[in-house]
Amino acid sequence: MTTNLLSFFILLYSCMFFSCKERLSSVPYIEYVSVSQTYLQQNAQDSVFLSFSFEDGDGNIGSDTFNNVFVSDSRTGLNIASFKIPASLGLNPNNNKSSGVVSILLFAPCCIYPDSSSCYVQPLFPNRTMQFEIQIVDNEGNYSNRINSEIITLDCTS
Repeated sequence: MTTNLLSFFILLYSCMFFSCKERLSSVPYIEYVSVSQTYLQQNAQDSVFLSFSFEDGDGNIGSDTFNNVFVSDSRTGLNIASFKIPASLGLNPNNNKSSGVVSILLFAPCCIYPDSSSCYVQPLFPNRTMQFEIQIVDNEGNYSNRINSEIITLDCTS
């Protein structure tokens, strides 16, 4: 009786232990890492490197044919750039987890003023702020979470 009870608890513990093993999601996950600078001259006169890490549980994030990284402007929500995570970096032919760090070059957008005008020098508003928002998609159409950069200050005086 004691042996059966002990065997039952060992079996129960083993089932609990192995069922708690982390299962990686097939939906990509991204995490903000850094930007190279947080003060930019407006209107593509300046640029910044933005880095983020990614993880995809089924290893199908890379592509050499279609864009899978999308960048939008937090002020408007509009897509301002898109890029490819190359197949050599993100695609895992064994359908295992893919992970890595990506750095992308982004040009400074225009300042946007309270009257909705933009892209010119406005002495009343020497600086404006914004953030870049990033999202990726894998080869099965699964979209990741969205992340935001640090707050970027745009110099509107030139």
